Amino acid sequence: MIVDRKYVQSIRTHGQKDIPAEIEAILIKRFGKEPYPHTYSEQDLYEQTRKVINRYSTPRGRLEVIDGVDLLENELERLNGNTTGELLDAGEF
Repeated sequence: MIVDRKYVQSIRTHGQKDIPAEIEAILIKRFGKEPYPHTYSEQDLYEQTRKVINRYSTPRGRLEVIDGVDLLENELERLNGNTTGELLDAGEF
């Protein structure tokens, strides 16, 4: 499952949310293709798009989403988890 214009329109209609064209483009760019070799479930897309839309709704969050700060935060969190896992495996934590 992916985000496309039809998916965004359904959020506008059923979720009764105002989604500007700018955030629509960001959502389609981020979630418009499956992350090979994985796939998005309906719940994954709902939760991820909800987070992006909510963050975008504040002035600071809007700039963070536009600049990809939220993506960098997610990557940093993933890397921290990997480091912790490696330390636990090595018995050093």
